[in-house]
Amino acid sequence: MAESEIGNFLSLFPQNLMQLSAEEQRVSLVFYQLLVKGKPVALENVATKSGSTVQEINLIIGRWGSEVLWNEDRKIIGFFGLNLNKTAHSLEVDDTMLYTWCAWDALFIPALLDKTVKVRSTCPVTKQEA
Repeated sequence: MAESEIGNFLSLFPQNLMQLSAEEQRVSLVFYQLLVKGKPVALENVATKSGSTVQEINLIIGRWGSEVLWNEDRKIIGFFGLNLNKTAHSLEVDDTMLYTWCAWDALFIPALLDKTVKVRSTCPVTKQEA
């Protein structure tokens, strides 16, 4: 693959995603692992599972901005493409229905989770599900 092709490919990723430190990568994986259970995620659970403190998790999340979605109880319901709220793109994992922000998210999230999933997506033009 030519360097320009690699640059074009990398430009498709959210900028924040491409610059995660080792700690941020570890915490991100924990967010995915907890969200895949289909319930809002408390920061305390992320801290416990990742070996970080809630303060450290808050600092990390502060750098991610709109990549993190919260509910009214201040629990995480969406994170870097994975969402508990219904969208046009569903991801069934271990009999739990989840959603992705776009069709592309359904391609990389299963690999991060090391899970086999069922993906359904609704075409924005035809409104047909596939």
